[in-house]
Amino acid sequence: MEHQQYNIKFPVTKPHQLEQDNAFFSLNENEQEIKLRFHDYGELYKHPGLYEQLFYQRLKCISPKKVSDTLNKVLRDNRVEMTELRVLDLGAGKRDVWRAIARCGRSPGHWRRHLRRSLYRL
Repeated sequence: MEHQQYNIKFPVTKPHQLEQDNAFFSLNENEQEIKLRFHDYGELYKHPGLYEQLFYQRLKCISPKKVSDTLNKVLRDNRVEMTELRVLDLGAGKRDVWRAIARCGRSPGHWRRHLRRSLYRL
């Protein structure tokens, strides 16, 4: 599915001037400028494709790949097989980390089955 391209712009600030919870951008929509914080996920998700455009296209976010690469390295260094893990992605809004981990050798269905079993044990 192709999403529209949004007209977004960033404030002119010095790098790291705003704290994470205060970082924002402006969305120009229907000739109105809407100020949205980066972590206002409820508002971001109301606009199909905005999250991806903002974080992956404009900001070049690579967090899911970084998490996956780090996990792979730790597993290799400790000679642990991916099949021995139970994964609980607490920040699974868009499931990007989940998908990156799944590419490490297991399908998302595998993780879902194991996750359900693990949650039942809690």
